[in-house]
Amino acid sequence: MSKYKEIIKARQIKLMMKDYFFIFCGITLYAIGYDAFILPEQLVQGGVTGVSSLLYYAFKMTPSITIWGINIGLLLLAFRALSKQFVIRTVIGVSILSVMVGALQPVFQAYPLITPGDDKFMHVLIGAMLAGAGLALVFTHNGSTGGTDIVVALINKHSNMSIGRALQLVDICVICSSYVLFHSFEVIVYGVVFTLIASTML
Repeated sequence: MSKYKEIIKARQIKLMMKDYFFIFCGITLYAIGYDAFILPEQLVQGGVTGVSSLLYYAFKMTPSITIWGINIGLLLLAFRALSKQFVIRTVIGVSILSVMVGALQPVFQAYPLITPGDDKFMHVLIGAMLAGAGLALVFTHNGSTGGTDIVVALINKHSNMSIGRALQLVDICVICSSYVLFHSFEVIVYGVVFTLIASTML
């Protein structure tokens, strides 16, 4: 019986390691899209990374730190509305995301893949595809990067709004807030395009 339990435990550990490998790969893809294509073009997408982008453009606050700080703050606010498993996976996912964004940002600043403004739509397209594909890998392997998922859990707990509508509301609010900083509808349009493409890839 103990041997059977050991086999089951070994399989569970193997599956968990496989999940975390693909979660790491997915978050790396997302971080490449964010650091190499989104930040250089000064684009604003939805969610916590969108808020972090705004703080970076306005105050030069380090995105990796703000991504981690905002997510942990949201987790503390929504702790009672979330399962223990979701909290653990989110802390792990957010921590990996923060490390990868922080590690890759100086790399792409020193060796940029693009020239900002040359072909903005193509850069949005590539960035969104990388981000969407990365998130798909993360979610397929039971991971979480926090962000709007936490906000939606809060909204869903205190109102009758559907999850899909709550997600749209949060993302639209973040993207539209970019107008305060840039006074440009073009930035909003690109933010919406990014969100649509990333959602389609996801």
